[in-house]
Amino acid sequence: MDAANFAFNLPILRPDETLYSWNGFVHLWNFDISAVNTSLRLYGSPYAALQHDFPSHLSHLTKFTETQFGSAIDLALKHTLLGYYLPLIPLDLSRRILSSVQSTSASHMKLKLGIPSSRLGAKHPLKACSECIREDITRYDSAFWHVGHQYPSVLICPKHRCPLRTLHIKATPVHHRKWFIPGFDPEDVWVDLPTVGPAQIERLRKLADLSVCLARTPPGDLEHDTLATTYRTALRELGILTHSGKLRLVDLQRWVVDYYAGLEHIQGLNVLIATTHTWPALLALSQKTYPICHPCKHLLLICALFESWTDFEWRYQIAKERLVDASTECA
Repeated sequence: MDAANFAFNLPILRPDETLYSWNGFVHLWNFDISAVNTSLRLYGSPYAALQHDFPSHLSHLTKFTETQFGSAIDLALKHTLLGYYLPLIPLDLSRRILSSVQSTSASHMKLKLGIPSSRLGAKHPLKACSECIREDITRYDSAFWHVGHQYPSVLICPKHRCPLRTLHIKATPVHHRKWFIPGFDPEDVWVDLPTVGPAQIERLRKLADLSVCLARTPPGDLEHDTLATTYRTALRELGILTHSGKLRLVDLQRWVVDYYAGLEHIQGLNVLIATTHTWPALLALSQKTYPICHPCKHLLLICALFESWTDFEWRYQIAKERLVDASTECA
């Protein structure tokens, strides 16, 4: 059937549901057309609806839905992974990225976000919580992909405090020609988080909470100069940074190894392996000239240095005020 002449039935976009998940339910509700035609009708692009991490052609989608699910920017920030990445991206670049996903494909999106150079991998495996699946089926008659579960540094369900499971998909994302829905296909293969102890679970729970808080932060809101100052102040309080600004590398290595012991080989946290070489990937974040990098690196440092997101925000604001005062004095 011609997609242009097919009247679509649109399900609700549930709280914390990814656009990818919603696209899949649109297709299920209108099973008479192909996946390509579903994507063409929703996005004006044959494969945009099948991308599970970053969006594109959102202007077409909001026009098609008559903005009943929000603006293109709201959809990008609240129902895709962009909300997780953009708080640490300079405001001008964040605005350009948000503008580009409204009208064109996001072919260079991962490069702009600094993902390929992060050594954390550019893939975003689909993850779900078994308890959430059961609750969703009870409440909605079907489970769906939660945005908060898909953030790379979230390995524990922020709601149920239990490990997430990763869906094993043989095909690479670019070759997907159907939607995967949690709990829908009994033949799905799930990979469980490796068994870790109570201390490691607490670290992962804290990291998940911080990740959700980061994703709620406006684009471009966390400036690198202020972040570097915030980190260096905390390191100085730990005695790892001297008053002259020199890092005690041996102390830093010992501190990091102890804090994240047992987590360095978990998929998604492989950057921690660098702790055997004085943790350069995270150490460099305290330098004001450090380029754009993966949010997970920042979150690992924030998790280790601060008691909570509230504590981090308070320290960040103090650092920001000091930098403003210093700039005023220089002027």
